Amino acid sequence: MKITIIPADGAVGIDGVWRRVDLSNVDSTIHAVQFDTDAARGEIEYRRDATVGQEMADPTLEDPYRVRIVQVRRGNQTIDSSGFTPFAGCVDLWNAAAPQPPQPAPEPTAEEVEARRVFGIKRAAQIYILTRYPQWRQANLASRAVELVRVQMQGALTVDQETELAAIETVWAWIKAVRDTSNEAEASGVTADQIQWPA
Repeated sequence: MKITIIPADGAVGIDGVWRRVDLSNVDSTIHAVQFDTDAARGEIEYRRDATVGQEMADPTLEDPYRVRIVQVRRGNQTIDSSGFTPFAGCVDLWNAAAPQPPQPAPEPTAEEVEARRVFGIKRAAQIYILTRYPQWRQANLASRAVELVRVQMQGALTVDQETELAAIETVWAWIKAVRDTSNEAEASGVTADQIQWPA
């Protein structure tokens, strides 16, 4: 398992899978920690501005030891399993940050089941009607029926017009029969696939 910890980004990657975690407790002078559990070896990479005190001889000092402590850039540190121990908690945080499995959808209530059944019937009736008589055709038939009825009221329908009006009335009667069948099905408790629609 290959582990990478980047405190500044609050990110831990294990075998290429990265997750955001709280790394505020990790030494802020660390740029990254790389560790290979199979090889039991890794490295702590410190930031470029990270320093560490180092003793340097200074013969000008009156101190008997003649040693001065100076700050020098901190070099990277090779670690083994024991050296990685302080960072083991980061792996626990990574595991805790795993996405939760999706929760199963709740069972629908009786009201929801009934609403879906009724909607299915209404939708089936609508498709059945529109397949034979699209909306634009229904609009044209309604408009033509109004014209013919006006002529009929004047008692001047021709034989062809009477035939045409009768055909339109047959269409509306069929559409009404489909809607009545839909209403009856809704009341009876059947589903859309159990309905015998008017021919």
